[in-house]
Amino acid sequence: MTDKILPREAVEFFRRKSLKATDHWTDLWHGEHARFFTVARSVYADILTDIYNEIDKAIESGETLRDFQKNLKPVLQRKGWWGKTEDGVQLGSMRRLRTIYDTNLRAAYAAGRWERIQRRKDYMPYLQFIIVDDNRTRASHRVWANKVYRVDDPIWNKIYPPLGWNCRCIVRQLSRAEVEARGLKVETGPELQYVSWLNRKTGQVQLVPYGIDPGFDYNVGKANLRVKSREQVADKAASWPAEITDNTVRNMVKDEDFADFYEAPSGYYVVAAADDLIKKTLKTEVSAIYFSDESLIKNKHHHPDLKLEDYQNIPEVARDYDYLVQDTEKSVVAVKEIKDKKYWLAVKITRKGDEIFTQSYHLTYEAQIKSLLRKGKRLK
Repeated sequence: MTDKILPREAVEFFRRKSLKATDHWTDLWHGEHARFFTVARSVYADILTDIYNEIDKAIESGETLRDFQKNLKPVLQRKGWWGKTEDGVQLGSMRRLRTIYDTNLRAAYAAGRWERIQRRKDYMPYLQFIIVDDNRTRASHRVWANKVYRVDDPIWNKIYPPLGWNCRCIVRQLSRAEVEARGLKVETGPELQYVSWLNRKTGQVQLVPYGIDPGFDYNVGKANLRVKSREQVADKAASWPAEITDNTVRNMVKDEDFADFYEAPSGYYVVAAADDLIKKTLKTEVSAIYFSDESLIKNKHHHPDLKLEDYQNIPEVARDYDYLVQDTEKSVVAVKEIKDKKYWLAVKITRKGDEIFTQSYHLTYEAQIKSLLRKGKRLK
């Protein structure tokens, strides 16, 4: 990656990230990398923060790889995060710092670049895939060299670079006049061939496009804009009247973006609108009910029987409930039967009283409902 200062959009992309400790890079997947910053096996918050701050400096000021390594190495050595552990696990090393630097700067550049591409696509509607033409470029990346597709071609959902570790590929945005002047041919993205990849940590087998490293087969720019858009909507929704929030959310959960959020949670999503009874009980004026990425990830883990269409019922459960019960001072449970399924939605107001978040969402049964009614304060 160059040591030039990256565009403002790249800096904003990186600074929107939250820090998250993980054991392995694949613990976060696709769009989750647009929401979180992680370094595998950096279990201590101060180490993750040190690396994050140095990356931030590199993105904002153009700090070189050499300076990045020189600044971080003594800090990480002093804190014991260097070399290999007794059981052979690699912690910090010069090579690993190079990978961390390269991966994060390229992702930030790509995300910022995509934001600019979207602003210019009306008069520059094409993208050309550009490789570095030397013996280090992978053959599987070389096949895309100089290919031109429309900005909105779905192929960019999978082949928008970087396509893997240390990938140096980029895209060039072109106008119609530039395409014609260079004698280029605009094509329609082809069907991709997929290969099976085993995630050794989870045991899951996933399909990834041939020639693209696992975890890189997504568009980081699109993922970034989705996170940004969700957060903007979520911020505005806090002040919307309940009726507007309800109508808007019922449409939003049917949208492709909600399906993306369900598949790869990142950021937070407005999933329902609290009615007057819920607001009065929770002593709040806000209507928007959010589902955070972390809560959704946990919920999917604990309740794998729920599918996308079940989550799309949340607005109805929250608004047209059969039962509403206050189970604690700051939380309520709504129960609703839809098409022979009984849903349980628990929501909680934050300590400041300015946001309502989903605690849990799952299928329920008569005995559990009776227990809730017996122990809690029935409101409906």
